[in-house]
Amino acid sequence: MICRNAETRIERTLREFKVEPIKTTIGLHGRLMADSGFAQGGVDIHYLERSLK
Repeated sequence: MICRNAETRIERTLREFKVEPIKTTIGLHGRLMADSGFAQGGVDIHYLERSLK
């Protein structure tokens, strides 16, 4: 489980981080951090595959 303070800092950093003109996975990481199941650690090895469908 991620400490709430660390979770808040990660979410803010992902929102503010900009890399242009290349594509990055920053958006994906932001969506993962916003997912309560992921943040609580309730995921398995197939979580990402299911969430991308």
